[in-house]
Amino acid sequence: HLIQPGWPEHQPIAQLDRSGRRLADFLGDPRVGAFLRERALAGATHIAGGELAALGRGWPQAVAVAPLRARGRNLGILSLWSDVAGAFTGVPRFLTAVADQLGAAVENLQLRQMMRQAAVVEERERMARELHDAVTQTIYSAGLFAEAARGSARAGDLAAVEHHTETVIQ
Repeated sequence: HLIQPGWPEHQPIAQLDRSGRRLADFLGDPRVGAFLRERALAGATHIAGGELAALGRGWPQAVAVAPLRARGRNLGILSLWSDVAGAFTGVPRFLTAVADQLGAAVENLQLRQMMRQAAVVEERERMARELHDAVTQTIYSAGLFAEAARGSARAGDLAAVEHHTETVIQ
């Protein structure tokens, strides 16, 4: 489960499900994300099947959880699920180490995404500046040719007036 901006709670991001969609349906329940967040942030590494009964489901029988963190920020929760009671006894250190590595990877991906978004914004701003400069130059040029056409009209040179106005139109 990961925390994403704009999402109301932790959402399942990736899963390996050999249960015929039972796990996917289970993890998709928002109460499960809230339950996992509460337990992981409280420091729990094992959750017995009986504790899961509060969610109104009899499956799975064992869960191991660890917070995904990077630089002190909570990014989500790593959870392992089993229908075998006590399946995760003795794995908290290993799970915490894996969760720490995943937290660093998630943060790295988020930073890359922010860099790509910043590059897109920067490119849009550059294009806007170039467009602004081009429009300003065109308007200035049109003003110069209009002024030249007016001078030619005062001098009675209709051919020059026509030439200057055609240039402005183009």
